[in-house]
Amino acid sequence: MVRSNEPTGSAAIIIDAAGRNMIAVAAGANLVAQSDGVEDELLRNASYVLMQMENDAVQIKNLIRRVSNHPAKSVLNLAPAYRLDRDLLSLVDIVIVNEDEAEALSGWLGCEPTARSLSESLDTGVLRTMGGEGAEAFIDGENVRVPALRVDAVDTTAAGDCFVGVLASALDQGLSLDAAMRRAAKAAAIACSRPGSQSTFLAATRQIVGPEKSQGQASACTPSNLTQHSTTTGDLQ
Repeated sequence: MVRSNEPTGSAAIIIDAAGRNMIAVAAGANLVAQSDGVEDELLRNASYVLMQMENDAVQIKNLIRRVSNHPAKSVLNLAPAYRLDRDLLSLVDIVIVNEDEAEALSGWLGCEPTARSLSESLDTGVLRTMGGEGAEAFIDGENVRVPALRVDAVDTTAAGDCFVGVLASALDQGLSLDAAMRRAAKAAAIACSRPGSQSTFLAATRQIVGPEKSQGQASACTPSNLTQHSTTTGDLQ
């Protein structure tokens, strides 16, 4: 646990009648989280390390390089979209983007915004979420596409984070890429079907894996809203 006097990161969220959102973020403590707050022992024992771009970019770059020197697999949710060097992204095992982030990344790389094209350009695994069209991935030569579950969307704010967290947890538990993506798609759909963000995560995982397994042991990660790092993060890891 790393403590800071900075306020917890927070966001103001506006949702329209179709459940679509517009978000303004106050980063707060997210920007004071340091790469060295994730101890080497955590990285040595972790199976997956999950990162995203709401922390300071320099610290994320440092952590990507550190993880590449350990057996753990790294997963980077490039959200919000941020231009990182191609060579650095190639050190990541799985880069996850949504449609807008894929468009931005493809523009920087000079390729198509599909998972396969981005993967071949980066020489690493890429997964692209596509909202109501599901998700596609091209990882280690495996091309996987899963459909989205049809729900009456109330609030899509938490869908992406829920998908990414459940995906990493499922891979950590040894599920295949296809099975992990299907579990993540189901969790994201559940999250969309009710209002709120953080409160939807636990509800989604409890419906999928049961209440007993929704509080478990998982891998090291960077925080999304608090400057804390833990090996006990539950099924949303």
